[in-house]
Amino acid sequence: MYCLATVIIVLAIAGCLPRSEPSSDEQQPNVGAVTQPETAESSVSDASVDDNKIEAPPEPVKKKPADTEAQEKPANAGTKKKATYVPVDLSAAFNASATAGDNGFDGYGNAYPADKLPHGRKNFGASPVVFELPDVSDTEKNVVTASGQTLKIAPGNYTALHLIAAATDGDQKAGLVLTYGDEDAVAALKISDWCGKPAFGEIQIASWPRVSGENEDAQCKLYIQKIAVDPAKKLSSITLPKSELIHMFALTLEK
Repeated sequence: MYCLATVIIVLAIAGCLPRSEPSSDEQQPNVGAVTQPETAESSVSDASVDDNKIEAPPEPVKKKPADTEAQEKPANAGTKKKATYVPVDLSAAFNASATAGDNGFDGYGNAYPADKLPHGRKNFGASPVVFELPDVSDTEKNVVTASGQTLKIAPGNYTALHLIAAATDGDQKAGLVLTYGDEDAVAALKISDWCGKPAFGEIQIASWPRVSGENEDAQCKLYIQKIAVDPAKKLSSITLPKSELIHMFALTLEK
């Protein structure tokens, strides 16, 4: 009886006490809600977003069509200026013969065959350089033998001079005087022997058996030689060396 009375008293006291609510820290989780895990992507995105400033992604670079790019380039871009060639008339300076005469072309009675030498205005092979070659029907004077004479030219700014020439008694070297107004410059003039082989980088344009000599089987040539000219200065005249072993058939200026 005593025990039963004690239980009844305890229950009565418990019923009278106020019921306490669990604290927020002690609240039970909502069993029905599913919590998504925070991914690395979402955390990076959240960290880079400014609430006050949102940067738009850069616009893709648009590639211009090929035809548009071609239209924007200058018409002369990458193109080289076409050279102009000015043949010089040497007829007034002719003082020897390459085809006849008592001593021939080389001083020993040997000469070029008159019916084989080129004449008139022409170029050779793939070279665009045009020359004015002598009329060899005049067997007395059809070549310029260098003796220090000054050649008259049309003054101008040139890049090079091209000459058709040949030497006798072996390969020859001398100085060619280029006059720019009041200033002279000496250029190296190197010409190979007419019955030898190109020794100074010349272009051999033809070969013929020489005539009127002791050995008519020898093959004799003409050569094209190129000499640089200062394009920044106006060339007014050209003076040949005093060397009668150098013979010039034609001269052309390039600009």
